[in-house]
Amino acid sequence: MWEPQYYDHAIRTDDELLDRVNYCLQNPVRRGLVEHFKEYPHWYCAYEV
Repeated sequence: MWEPQYYDHAIRTDDELLDRVNYCLQNPVRRGLVEHFKEYPHWYCAYEV
């Protein structure tokens, strides 16, 4: 299920958490599906971004 290059990462601070959240939100942008993550119909984030 995981990519071959997968590795886990401990999140210790709020800044690290927001970095991971932003990374996930940018996935559809990096894939070229949308120009801004808020255009992606399945995005949702409990944190203010």
